[in-house]
Amino acid sequence: PAARGVPFAPLPQLGLEWEGEWHRLDRRLCAELGAFDLFAEPVALAAFSVVERGHAFELGVENGRVHFDVKESEQLYLNDVPSQTTEPELVRWLDRECRQVEIAQPVMLRWLLAVVQHLQRDRGLTLTALVRSRYPLAEALRRDIERRRENAVVLGFQQALPGLAALPVAQDSFRHTFSFHPDRYAGRPPYYAGRYRFGKHYSGNDRIHDLRERTEVGKQLGEEFLCARAIDMEPRVRHWVRNVERDERFSFWLPVASGYFYPDFVAELTDGRVLVVEYKGSHLIDASRTKVQIGHQWEVTSGGHGLFLMATAPDDDPHRRDVARQIADKIDKQ
Repeated sequence: PAARGVPFAPLPQLGLEWEGEWHRLDRRLCAELGAFDLFAEPVALAAFSVVERGHAFELGVENGRVHFDVKESEQLYLNDVPSQTTEPELVRWLDRECRQVEIAQPVMLRWLLAVVQHLQRDRGLTLTALVRSRYPLAEALRRDIERRRENAVVLGFQQALPGLAALPVAQDSFRHTFSFHPDRYAGRPPYYAGRYRFGKHYSGNDRIHDLRERTEVGKQLGEEFLCARAIDMEPRVRHWVRNVERDERFSFWLPVASGYFYPDFVAELTDGRVLVVEYKGSHLIDASRTKVQIGHQWEVTSGGHGLFLMATAPDDDPHRRDVARQIADKIDKQ
């Protein structure tokens, strides 16, 4: 279908009304709702330390002969040598290494200066030690910024959760819906290469992302393959997509506190509705409760346009249904 330019039905995205407008709930908005601010907590960099590693050679001349001694590098007191790099120069270098799009440069510079001064004043590190360790320091700073951002995202998501709803498909569809573009499938090789021929995959049988017909252990048919085959064989499915994880531009996702949740399969039905299927084995069902909750919220607020199914093996289904029956029963739901 993608090669023929057949459009894929739009999927409503979860969002909320904020400041009088509907907004898709992405990480940026969660961070904003959670008041992401570098100065929201005390300046600290507990994960950073200066550790000398390796050996150094001390050379000298005695009685006309060159001699050398092997010393541990910390015995040379290199960090006590005055630095030719000034504090502002180090801060500007760190700013180039740690720059963030959503953090204004004056704020970043002020925070970096506060960290550098804290490390010298409260941790007893010399400016020379910080200059010599500037690359590990920059990495520690980036990790600390990301940690602070993640805390704000989780807080923002928790605050937004009660008001989350599927954004109306008919209202400003470019902003409020997602569609699989015929030329922008995010699948990556190695593609599916099994014997069963899928007839309804949106990008064709030869471009199905990360799907194996058989498991490597025991060579049994894979559970996700069985789910994909059941979707492909369901007569009320027009076409479907193997959704690609960790590609927020070209894949369908739902927001969760830890970031984005990418369901395994998305299908367009012959009646225009869309079916989103996540498959989970027995060992992952308990860990997927948040996904079930957010998927259910997406379904009930979609105005009947979207269906969400957490598919499982028959032994884990309360009614002992196989995956094909679970899919059929979900589609039967009006």
